[in-house]
Amino acid sequence: AAALLVEVVRASPRPESRVQAIATLVQMDKFPADLFFLALADPHSRVREVAVTFAGESRSPEVRRKVCSLATDPDAKVRLQVAILCGEWPEGEAGAALAAIAVSDHADPLFRSAVMTSALAHAEALSRAIAAAAPEVAAVYRESILRMAVGQGRPATVAALLDGALAASQAIRTSSLDPLLADMQRVGVDPWG
Repeated sequence: AAALLVEVVRASPRPESRVQAIATLVQMDKFPADLFFLALADPHSRVREVAVTFAGESRSPEVRRKVCSLATDPDAKVRLQVAILCGEWPEGEAGAALAAIAVSDHADPLFRSAVMTSALAHAEALSRAIAAAAPEVAAVYRESILRMAVGQGRPATVAALLDGALAASQAIRTSSLDPLLADMQRVGVDPWG
C-alpha cells in the first residue's frame, strides 16, 4: 500500500490526492525523506503546507534546510507553518527563517503570534533582525521580545535589541532608541543599570 501512496505523491495530477497520500504515509511511518523534497517543492501551495507541517517529524538536516528556505514562499499558509515549525529546531537556519518571516509579515497579527510562539529558541537572532528592521517592524515585536527576555533571564536578547538601535543611522537612531528605552522601562528593565 505504501508504494502506491508514494506513486500518488509523485504523479497524481490532483493536489488533494497528493495531500491525502502524504498524510497517510506519515501516519503509517512510511514517508521516505526524499519524498519530502518533492512535496516541499510541489507547485500547489496546499501540498507544500502539509509537507511543512509533517516535516517537523524529520531529523534530516537537508529537509530542515529546505523547509527554512520556504520562509519566502508566496503562500501565507506555507510561511505560517514554517514560522511555527522554526521554534522546534535550534539551528541557525531556523532562526534566520523565523526572522525573515517576522520582518516580511509583521503587519499580520496571526504571523506575529506564530513568530512569538517560536521566538524563544531564536531570541537573539530574532532580536537582531527586529532591531535592524524598519521602525514599524520593531514597534510590533519589541515589547513582547523584551518581556520574553526578562521572563527567561536572557540579557543577551536585550543587548541585541539595544545594539541594533544603537547601530541605526544617525538620522533614525533617536527614533529607534527612544521607544526601546520606554519599552525597557515599562517591562522593568533598567536601561542604565
